[in-house]
Amino acid sequence: MRPVSVTPTRGSQPVRDGRPRACLPVWGSIVVLLALGARPGLAADATPLEARAAEVAALFRPDPGGYDSLFSAEFLGKVPAAQLTGIFADYHGRLGTCTGRAVVASDRPEAAKFDFFFSKGYSVPVQLTVDAAPPHRIVGLWLGNPVRLAGTVDEVLDEIRTLTGRISVLFAELGPEGIVPLASAEPDAALAIGSAFKLYVLGDLVRQVEAGERRWEEVARLRPTLRTLPSGMLQSWPADAPVTLHTLATLMISVSDNTATDHLLGLLGRDRVETVQAAMGHSHPERNVPFLGVGEAFRLKASPDLATAYAGADVAGKRALLETRVAALPLESYAPGGEPLRIDTIEWFASARDLCRAVDWLRRHSEAAPGASARQILAINPGLDLRKEQWDYIGYKGGSEPGVLNLTLLLRATEPQRWYALAATWNRSDAAVDEGRFLGLVQRLLQLLPAPAAAANSGGR
Repeated sequence: MRPVSVTPTRGSQPVRDGRPRACLPVWGSIVVLLALGARPGLAADATPLEARAAEVAALFRPDPGGYDSLFSAEFLGKVPAAQLTGIFADYHGRLGTCTGRAVVASDRPEAAKFDFFFSKGYSVPVQLTVDAAPPHRIVGLWLGNPVRLAGTVDEVLDEIRTLTGRISVLFAELGPEGIVPLASAEPDAALAIGSAFKLYVLGDLVRQVEAGERRWEEVARLRPTLRTLPSGMLQSWPADAPVTLHTLATLMISVSDNTATDHLLGLLGRDRVETVQAAMGHSHPERNVPFLGVGEAFRLKASPDLATAYAGADVAGKRALLETRVAALPLESYAPGGEPLRIDTIEWFASARDLCRAVDWLRRHSEAAPGASARQILAINPGLDLRKEQWDYIGYKGGSEPGVLNLTLLLRATEPQRWYALAATWNRSDAAVDEGRFLGLVQRLLQLLPAPAAAANSGGR
């Protein structure tokens, strides 16, 4: 619904719906080359990028410095030395010394994506870009969430269970008979999922396109009454601007555009989206009836008296409130803060099992035209920094607001080519969740899965 900070470093930038963004500026495309060891151990024919990667690795210490010879003046103008020192010292304090680096991908010599490895048993995704011209100073650097390397599936799940609040996690293989659980923790707990509800809006769009009732290229016009707050961009576009349904769906999923979502919900019909939940495998779709728009949720959260009346009303009463008092409330009255706000009553709810069934439904309904666009849209923003060597398709939608974090992924393993789903949700009604910790645990889980031994050890629990 709105951006939150998840990158566990000082100087971090916001993320949207669980997707980490750069904690340091990054310019240019991402490229990766192999570099191992500290600078003294570099081969004589090491590239400028390899040399700079080794120098970055050596900065993870209590007293880093010497930035003027490593980073461009433009970079240091955006990220001053004091901020860099705080970042590198913080990583060193938590993770230890950087012990090596490995390739993740490569497409040009002056930019790279690495995994950096640390002495306390963690890896960190790192993106590095150097100037193509001598002396090849660093012009872009991004440090991601630490991921613990060692352990088993059960150990990760046990750590997830220790989180304060409520969790729901399921990793499942997707087969002709439905989902086959491989690892889980409270998979049937129905929790607040934030913007992951947009998967159901996408599902009803696919259903109406398949039925010939809608077309991806159909044009709608932006309505001021459906403009809402970010995340997204359409809230800033002029009234009556023409947009296709494909554009609305693309923005809704890839950047979690709230205004795009409310337009689609209005065009498709609230009642239609309510019914598609059951078709997509939601075990208790009545929890999301009436199916709220984002602007409606914001307005309700802004008004304690109205939110209490809404939560206590029956379905007919809730619908009447949405059409009258909620619709009349100025959107500007909602001022998002840093604490959880009515996540147990004014929200969208689903279990991890529900969400795995939802992305499986989308998988099956996007195998060929006319639903194929949905699979392409889901893959625009992969959500997590996963290895393409392990997954040749990554579809993602997440949700985040104070006290709520969800990650839902549709995955196809590279070898053998089998389909999987992962849904992971964490709720805290008393405080914001530690997004960086949860992202690290989920990434660690995906490092260990899929594997027959891991599935056997977890017992599908």
